[in-house]
Amino acid sequence: MKYIFSVLFTVFIVFNANSQANIGFVSGGDLYQRYVNPDDNSGINRSSGSFLLNGNTGLKFYVGTPKVSLSVESYFNVGSLALNLNDYQGLGAASIPVLAKINFNGLSGLRKVDESRGWSIGGGVQWSRTEWYFISRRAREDGIQRSFFRNYVVEVSFGKGNRSKVQEWFVRVGLDPNVRSSTFNFGLNTTYSFPYMKLPKFNLKPESEEEEEVIKI
Repeated sequence: MKYIFSVLFTVFIVFNANSQANIGFVSGGDLYQRYVNPDDNSGINRSSGSFLLNGNTGLKFYVGTPKVSLSVESYFNVGSLALNLNDYQGLGAASIPVLAKINFNGLSGLRKVDESRGWSIGGGVQWSRTEWYFISRRAREDGIQRSFFRNYVVEVSFGKGNRSKVQEWFVRVGLDPNVRSSTFNFGLNTTYSFPYMKLPKFNLKPESEEEEEVIKI
């Protein structure tokens, strides 16, 4: 898969003389997440979910044009209160998606000033883990041990933006039928561009002669 992404980027840059690049900081979170651990034939419930206090932070790189771009992104997601309500085993979940996406219009991350709507589609790999802390006594006695498991994922996003900021609602689904593991993430991410980040402007121009005298003093 990594070779396919490399070829796509190379072709895009070589055959598009107007290609541009951008890099940004990703911040946001899941409104809902659910992970199902690989089947270990123990008969113990393997799922964990959360819709509160889920945060994302990471980086995203774009290359392309204002109408279409390719991007690579990765971030760390923490689900602070993730748990299984029917069979409590512990709290917390984490995931690390690594994604390559094709972005259109407003989600290209390269539109100069005007903000517009757009969408994107892509995929990659996600590593996930559940039950980090406050492990239940029964889980410890049963010897339940959680570790990061891998799923190939597909993501679709809709939103709006320009080259200074992109906001997107995303749905990401992962599945590994060999071990019967799965992932689901639904949330909102905002990417703030490093090169084009808008800083607050301070108006120091005096509105009257009195204010001008105060500024001089």
